[in-house]
Amino acid sequence: MHESLKATAASPALERAYTFLRNEILSGRYPAGMRIKQEEIARTLGLSRIPVRDAIQRLLAEGFVTLQPDRGVVVTRLTAEDISELFEIRAALEALAVQLSAPRVEETFLADGEEILNRMDRARGDISLWIKRHEEFHEHLAAPSNRPRLVAQARHYRQMVEPYVRFYATTYHDPEMEGAEHRRLLETMKMRNPELAREAMTAHVMTAAQRVIDYIARANLPGGPGR
Repeated sequence: MHESLKATAASPALERAYTFLRNEILSGRYPAGMRIKQEEIARTLGLSRIPVRDAIQRLLAEGFVTLQPDRGVVVTRLTAEDISELFEIRAALEALAVQLSAPRVEETFLADGEEILNRMDRARGDISLWIKRHEEFHEHLAAPSNRPRLVAQARHYRQMVEPYVRFYATTYHDPEMEGAEHRRLLETMKMRNPELAREAMTAHVMTAAQRVIDYIARANLPGGPGR
């Protein structure tokens, strides 16, 4: 069978390999700098090498892994400057999303947002669950913007820095960073003022960025997780 046809037929396998690898990277179980070995992943998942190879290609395109001439494919190791840039891009995207969302805020949006915040509070002892709820909250704030491409790009940049946020939160045993509390965002959205929403989100994301970057510098971890 022609390889392209095999790849099409194996798309569920590709998705399985991609989801597995991406989750391992975002969780920090595959730390920065770790080599990704196609054969081992294929054996672990009980798959052929083709869907694993294709999954790795997707992760390369998304920036989660990097090809190094001397080592092959490794989990991307970001410097403090890289992390700062990713947070800056995230801040710009999420600020635009809430700027567009703010005039469209309804009471049901506020009530649902409050419920997500309550679930975040209850999850503060479980970093992985809190990060899941955190993702739900940011998606919720952006949803009224009715800009699916913008929302998808913001999600991507949140996920790019997720291992570093997780690293920080695990060290300090509390993912809710002082000065970047999420309730402030919902309170601002209640005002339905686009500019205030934009400013609040920018401040929120960049405060979190500074906390993470300062921690990496203090811990002498230029590459972040895995060092």
